[in-house]
Amino acid sequence: MSTTHPRIVGYIRVSSKQQTYEQQRDALAQLGATEFFQDKISGAKWTRAGLEECLASLAEGDVLCVWKIDRFGRDVAECMTTVKKLRDRGVILRSTSDGIDSSTPAGRMVMGVLASIAEYERELLLERMALKQEYLQKLGRNVGRKPKITRDQAVMGREMQVAGRTANDVAQAFNTTKVSLYRAYERYGISV
Repeated sequence: MSTTHPRIVGYIRVSSKQQTYEQQRDALAQLGATEFFQDKISGAKWTRAGLEECLASLAEGDVLCVWKIDRFGRDVAECMTTVKKLRDRGVILRSTSDGIDSSTPAGRMVMGVLASIAEYERELLLERMALKQEYLQKLGRNVGRKPKITRDQAVMGREMQVAGRTANDVAQAFNTTKVSLYRAYERYGISV
């Protein structure tokens, strides 16, 4: 083992504008973390460049600290698989807010329970969102993002295309993309 080890590394993930890196960084620094990797992305996303870089940098004897276990993994299976891979490499995972240390049997058990709860809460949130969207659709309300193109713009855009302009030209005229233009045609029932 090299003299630079053990390193104490912090991984920070925020998923919204309301969350900040500072709170997590301060908590991880109190555990001795001097190197930090970070992502600003939903935990549900598959690719997290900061986490991937962090994991690749770790060596035997290193300690990886996270603020909460839900900052680390998308679901229980991924989290536990990654913890096992880290343990097999001789890397310890600590969760500061949850008081978890993967180097102990009790810490691994608690980590599994908390990761299960985090996954359950996420599934409940997604279920509630789907039910709300279904309810709003039944009421005839717009669900999802606000359309980028109004009905009048879509009609005008179709007229521009009939007159010989390309879909790309029309999309640029409305400061949008060709995909959004065709979605607007579909949404408003305009034949292409």
